[in-house]
Amino acid sequence: MKRLRLFTICLTLLLSVIVLVTYILLPTAVIEREFFYKTNNGVIKLRTWYDDSSQTFYLFIPSFVDLSGLKENSKNKTTLKNPENGKSLSLNDCIEGVKYEVLLDKPKKSPHYFCAKRLSAIPSLIVNTKSGSTKKIHSDKNYKEEVSINAYDVDGSSIIVNVPGRIKGRGTSTWKQPKKSYVLSANDSLNLFGFGNAVKWILLSNSFDESNLRNKLVYDFAKQLGLKTSPDCEYIDLFLNGDYVGLYLLTEKVEFGDNRIDVLNSPRYLFTLTSESQSEDKKVVFNEESGVRVALSEPDILSDSEHHFFQVLLKDLDSSIIKGHHSKATVDTTTWALTYLVDEIFANSDANYLSSYFYTYGDCSTFYRGPVWDYDQS
Repeated sequence: MKRLRLFTICLTLLLSVIVLVTYILLPTAVIEREFFYKTNNGVIKLRTWYDDSSQTFYLFIPSFVDLSGLKENSKNKTTLKNPENGKSLSLNDCIEGVKYEVLLDKPKKSPHYFCAKRLSAIPSLIVNTKSGSTKKIHSDKNYKEEVSINAYDVDGSSIIVNVPGRIKGRGTSTWKQPKKSYVLSANDSLNLFGFGNAVKWILLSNSFDESNLRNKLVYDFAKQLGLKTSPDCEYIDLFLNGDYVGLYLLTEKVEFGDNRIDVLNSPRYLFTLTSESQSEDKKVVFNEESGVRVALSEPDILSDSEHHFFQVLLKDLDSSIIKGHHSKATVDTTTWALTYLVDEIFANSDANYLSSYFYTYGDCSTFYRGPVWDYDQS
């Protein structure tokens, strides 16, 4: 009996030691901080991003946000310690770019810090999903979720307010990157940044371009060169459910439309060169003798007669380009030559292989090149 009692006491002491050691060694759970900023037309939610390596809460704020106007969504307000004099101060009184120690009612095993970073003077796009999360979107590229869309100019003036729409993922190789690209669709057409009314917009992450310059530089250059279908674009800071997810390029979608590829005559057909991996989402694909794969981008499907017509026409066009003989279809030399110049000047590694668009309409006797697209690795 005494041995059993002694064993119980020893076991209890051992378990107590294990719990104590575990408490000391395991990292303390970090709770992100959430703030709200009132504008003339609503309230913006902003959440911190915690950097484990420096144990710092970073709050990225749009160019127009005044720190003194931030309200914290917490019963225990964040109190900071001035690194110069050691005195405490509120978040509303802190200076941008300065790292402050966070003062807590119950001190942690190691200090935490806070730093507010003001973003560049560019517009902000704020998208809030219905679920309040991006988990389903990021787990399935084709999953569409309802959202509320807000856009603000650099001075805080509203561009659009609480516009309903949907968001989904986009891209193949880029979708595998941590920074995702998206398709943003409004329920009704929007005129963003004077680009003209449209429903669908692309949010390019430029994951393979650390400079974030290539796509915009090429699109703007191509338009000035005379390729009118080149997409209009604008840099924006993107916030998803209050989380700052980075610098993005908001662009027009490659599609037919009054303010896109403006072709009045019907029928109209948009094609792109693609690879085996990138054509998984395409319903109609033509494999040509030269080895290129031509995918139909618009419309989604073809009738049997249309499919046969383009199968013959594209094969003839492919053969004429490779072998140099006359084709039943002609090409618009201006758009093809200008696109060739753009590809050469910017050393486009995907030229004549991926994301090379061309279209035809009416009697489909002429193919036009464009729009230029996807130059993040040029």
